Amino acid sequence: MKKRCLASSGGLLFLIVFLLSGLTQAQNLFSDNFEGYALDSWPDFWVRDANAHNASSNKIVPDPADPANQVLQLYGQLGGCWASIIYRPVVLPKSFAIEGRLYNGAEALSGCHPQRTGVALHQGTTWTNPSRTLMEFEGNGTVIRGDGRVLREYQTEKWYPFKIVYSRNETQVRIQYWLNGQGSKPITIPSLPSESLMDHIELYSQEGTGLIDDLVVYESPSSFECKVSLPADFNGDCYVDLADFAEFASQWLKCGNPSDPSCLPFIPTPDFVAGYSFEEGQGNTVLDLSPNHYNGVLLSDPARIPGIRGSALKFDGVDDVVVLNDESKFRLTEGVLTFACWLKTTQPGHLTVAHKNSGWRDETASGWMVYVGNGKVVSVVSAQNSFVTLKSNRLVNDGQWHHIAIQMGQQGRKIFIDGIPDIQDPAMTNVAIWEDDQPTPLAFGAERRVTWNWWDGCFNGLLDEIRLYDRPLTNAEVKAMFEKETLPAGPMAFYKLDELSGPVKDETGNFNGVNNGATPGSVGVNGTAYAFNGANSFFDTIPQPNVPSVITVSMWINPSGPGGQFRGGLSANRPDGRIIGTVSEYRHRQCVLPAI
Repeated sequence: MKKRCLASSGGLLFLIVFLLSGLTQAQNLFSDNFEGYALDSWPDFWVRDANAHNASSNKIVPDPADPANQVLQLYGQLGGCWASIIYRPVVLPKSFAIEGRLYNGAEALSGCHPQRTGVALHQGTTWTNPSRTLMEFEGNGTVIRGDGRVLREYQTEKWYPFKIVYSRNETQVRIQYWLNGQGSKPITIPSLPSESLMDHIELYSQEGTGLIDDLVVYESPSSFECKVSLPADFNGDCYVDLADFAEFASQWLKCGNPSDPSCLPFIPTPDFVAGYSFEEGQGNTVLDLSPNHYNGVLLSDPARIPGIRGSALKFDGVDDVVVLNDESKFRLTEGVLTFACWLKTTQPGHLTVAHKNSGWRDETASGWMVYVGNGKVVSVVSAQNSFVTLKSNRLVNDGQWHHIAIQMGQQGRKIFIDGIPDIQDPAMTNVAIWEDDQPTPLAFGAERRVTWNWWDGCFNGLLDEIRLYDRPLTNAEVKAMFEKETLPAGPMAFYKLDELSGPVKDETGNFNGVNNGATPGSVGVNGTAYAFNGANSFFDTIPQPNVPSVITVSMWINPSGPGGQFRGGLSANRPDGRIIGTVSEYRHRQCVLPAI
């Protein structure tokens, strides 16, 4: 055990040295933390416009979360269409970054201005001059990025640290975002005619209270030039700095076994389009694991229950569905797409897994879909005036978890089940994959009949760990994905034994147990412990699939009986009753029996 800890520590120390040796220096263009000013005063160099001239509500104030800290308050008039706007002059290079923190009040907006705070670039100091909106907090609880699309959701009366990296050339602007520690893939939009004339940073509060703090503007590498990930650039901002170490540490500490190489942070490759693990816990937002942040929305109320790893979504077969935006990356006309997920169902009939199609089932339509038809996995790719279908040989509606992966594209299609190729068809050289221009969201769990505007073919069962790639995965990659996700990461089960009644709680959510005669509430090493009478007291875990052939068990014990051959122990059994192994104290020696 000491060797393992030493190896882990040594690897972490090496990475720290590697990160520190690669720190990139950046030149600050300006910074302001709004300290050193008198309360109720106005900071230097900031030019007021519109309602910002109202000194009674636009001023230096204490931070509501930390009164010892000072912040700048802006206040947009409610119902008067009179925003608070301020500008800070700065010579902006073609590539730079803005960092800071924003806080939005909880006032009910009038609707005259549906936005709260925002960050922009501006030409001059008159609000009618050209500007470039970089990020805006809407009144509906969403944050909008520079192309007008949703970045993610937010809450009022909460600080949000942000970082915006901006680059421009003669025809395009590229912007990348980090909000509250979460990054995104860069967006590219056309340059404005006045793009090169922007000479001020603009902050504003359209309506209600907005607070700003810790603002820094500095030169940054051009994202046009940073097309290949740097070693240890875990957050993808073209820098190797302490933020990358923070990302590494966060992911490393979340892992159940940090000495496992798989605990290293996942650095999404350019071909990883989107991923969904359904670990949000609550709310109607489904978070995308990729830097693209193609987040989804839950319609109706799919339940979150234990899945193949962490949580899964349980679809009721009636009206549960996850809907995403009509992103071009989900279109087969962009090239090749690989769709993979875990599913569990016992139902016959037509069960939609994923649907990106303007038609319905096998009708002449536009797009693609994956469904389970009478137990078999079916892939449908639509072409103009026709469609092509591929159906698996194996059944997957047996009530067990199954991993499926489907490759779709001009090179042909292939269906994998549980990491093994099941069926494939040759290259579709005579089929012109076609999608019309009608916006069609990608949906999980149901298919939308666009013409009639209703959902059909609703999935009845569980979906988990959805992944989309814009290239065909190799057989080895699909097999590795299946094997890595077969068992939960970290400990399979963890029993604190702190409950005083009811079920024996597994902190991982995988194997809750039933108490049979043990007495809870005794003083334990940490919290409480169970007391066993040495005769007929024990607790059982609920049998589950995917129990491995070998397990490792650790625990604290405090034997108090008179002695004997077995003074305490634990046995693990398969659901079919075969003993896997027994770990027990046998005359003060640990004894592990091999699997039978």
